[in-house]
Amino acid sequence: MDIVSLGTALPGSNAELAEMLLTPEIVLDLNALPRFWRRTEIVFTCRMPAGFVPGIWMVRSVRGAWGRRLHSMPSRAGQPSAFAALFEHHAVIGRNHVARPYTLRVQAERDQVQIVLTLFGRSECWRDDAIEALASALAQGIGLWENSATLKPWVTENWHWRRHEMIEVPPWRPQILMSFDTPFKPGSSAVFAGGISEALIALSVRLRGLARWMGIDLRCDWRSLHAELRHITATEVHPQAQIDGLMKWTGPHPKIAVPVVGLSNALWLEHVPESAWPLLILGSTMQIGGHWAYGFGAYRI
Repeated sequence: MDIVSLGTALPGSNAELAEMLLTPEIVLDLNALPRFWRRTEIVFTCRMPAGFVPGIWMVRSVRGAWGRRLHSMPSRAGQPSAFAALFEHHAVIGRNHVARPYTLRVQAERDQVQIVLTLFGRSECWRDDAIEALASALAQGIGLWENSATLKPWVTENWHWRRHEMIEVPPWRPQILMSFDTPFKPGSSAVFAGGISEALIALSVRLRGLARWMGIDLRCDWRSLHAELRHITATEVHPQAQIDGLMKWTGPHPKIAVPVVGLSNALWLEHVPESAWPLLILGSTMQIGGHWAYGFGAYRI
């Protein structure tokens, strides 16, 4: 095994989690990975509170409230805390942090708000804590609009979780429709055609990290794959469907409003290389592009 590919622990990281990420059990290539793509999907459906104004702020608010609840929870005997596992970085592969092992998506429709939390691989060990913290955050109250000072409970009508042990890969197609369930922000590029290649390259980096949460050292000729991804062309299916907004961040610069441009419908992709096909299928279980951690870029093929 190529020891260089295994990465290094971050200073101050949790030693147990770092060791787990740096000692994968098997080596796989991109074509084999879908057969081992384990994930747990947790879905909460809430009644939409009175005065609720849907928007791009929803995931940030839910994620913040959920994270605070996780942070306040003690670790269970014999294992790191759920907050350490889900929110902190522990290892680096090459120049990139191993990805946090979850995605979070929030969508509002009619009189309901749905929260979808996906835990990848061994992060399922903290499933019960993740569910408890999310249920508590929703019950204690979350805002009703962007930067709302008014917190109201998002009353849970039902919730469930299910485990997926793999993902089926359909036959390769060089032309596909990528339909977005949440807005797609094309990263550093303001042009969707170039932005999709950048987004897919970034997705491949996250994929390699998430594979470590499944005990897998993912091997690939990354340079060749990235070169092939740059040949993909993208056309907006509904150009008029771009959305604009402001995302006000908490943290070191809470008063800065960051312009957000997103595509809420679909992209038609051409020249999709066969070598990248598993990446696009696996990516449909993740999120892609800028602000993916805040629910952007959830797509279907």
